[in-house]
Amino acid sequence: MTTPGTRVSTQADFPKLAVYERSGPHGKIASIVFTNTESNEGWRSELVALVAIVGIIIFFAGVFSLPQIAPGGVVAAWWIFAGTGLIVFIWKFGRPRKIERTIELDFGADTIRVLRNGKPEIQRQLSRLANLTLDVHPEAEYYREKRLQKGEKALTLREREHCLFGWFGAGGAERVLLVSRLEWPSQQSLFEVRQAILWAIQRAAGPGAPDIVNEPQPTRSGGLNPPLE
Repeated sequence: MTTPGTRVSTQADFPKLAVYERSGPHGKIASIVFTNTESNEGWRSELVALVAIVGIIIFFAGVFSLPQIAPGGVVAAWWIFAGTGLIVFIWKFGRPRKIERTIELDFGADTIRVLRNGKPEIQRQLSRLANLTLDVHPEAEYYREKRLQKGEKALTLREREHCLFGWFGAGGAERVLLVSRLEWPSQQSLFEVRQAILWAIQRAAGPGAPDIVNEPQPTRSGGLNPPLE
């Protein structure tokens, strides 16, 4: 992963993230670096489930077969070490994970990038960014209705997520989910990430630029989301 550069923010500015600056091929790059709690999704969740199923099969195969071919000490050791290993795997990889997230603002290349563990996931034209807002996950209501139809009380993962959205294009016509955080009850902690992005943009604009950091945040998605300027 490319070094984020020189830290330009303090803990007093943003307690749970850091803003860095460095020189890139096209000019200054600002990096907002933070740790994000996320659930296992897609191929990751399927891989964890597959390994867990295979592990359970191997564990019980040993439980039933070892007593026929091995002494009692070996059987006891299998119960202890194999069982503990299986539990630790499910606990470590089956639960939400802490992911290193970076949002890069490449001012020279006019690009905003969202990275996951150093690998780019989302890329858009920075000058087309009209606004940044917070809201629940777009699929939260769908999963809530589905859960209620089944009579389940436990909230789904989607209902426990909140998201940072970027609005791009003319008037902010395209809504892009930049980062989703698993956090219940929601503390709207991605607001700090939003403010750090705006702070880095205003810092790059220099003295005399309009104050976009302290503008009031628009209401949630029940209404329109006006542009930053």
